Amino acid sequence: MKKILNKLSILIIFTLMLQLTLPLTSSANTQNELDLIRQETNLTEDDIQLSLDIISEHSSLFLENADVNVLNSYGLEDQNIALLKYFYDINYPSITLHAFAVSQNVTNNDNIQPRVANVLIRVLIKDALKKKMGDKIKKEIGDEVKDKVQDKWIAAAEKEIDKHGYSKFVGPEGSGANGIRQGEHVFEIYGKNGNSIMRGHVGLEQNKAVTNWHYHLKYDNFVDHHEQILLRHRSLPNWGTPN
Repeated sequence: MKKILNKLSILIIFTLMLQLTLPLTSSANTQNELDLIRQETNLTEDDIQLSLDIISEHSSLFLENADVNVLNSYGLEDQNIALLKYFYDINYPSITLHAFAVSQNVTNNDNIQPRVANVLIRVLIKDALKKKMGDKIKKEIGDEVKDKVQDKWIAAAEKEIDKHGYSKFVGPEGSGANGIRQGEHVFEIYGKNGNSIMRGHVGLEQNKAVTNWHYHLKYDNFVDHHEQILLRHRSLPNWGTPN
């Protein structure tokens, strides 16, 4: 009995040591992987941290938009860091500072700065628009929304986040028909202090034959309809309607 107790004691001690060691090992691996990202990219520390926050909040969405085989090829343990590297690589593939400067019309290399956080915000807004419309509405007006609305909203969102920081993005999912909010809400972005800074909206007019796409900003207390776009079409079904 004494030998059995001694063996149990040793086993318990070993288990406790393992539990204490694993988090330290995991933390060290994460730090090493972050150091690798810093070495391989031209990203600022702020952009890395903001990008990881955005990815962590919407990891399933970014996984849907990533190539799993490519992610696995990185050999990184931290999935969020792998996703950050993936969206950096596909948007700035083997890019030189000179080539990036030419693409951005920048003449001073000191001002060249890729931003993965902006890439991620683009993914979120595109996804919000897609889900708000649903397949049926997307077939009707999807191309116009992409050409006339999407880029304006993305540019405005990037600008507001630069000014106010970021803490949360809320898409169109909700308790309405098709799992989508049926009001004007498409998305809402919250700043670093937790307050709303931008709201993407779409209104229905003239028996659903006109959609009014616009966004609201914090600086005017969300009163004005910024960059309002009116699209005329046949009467639309509920938002988020599938085929």
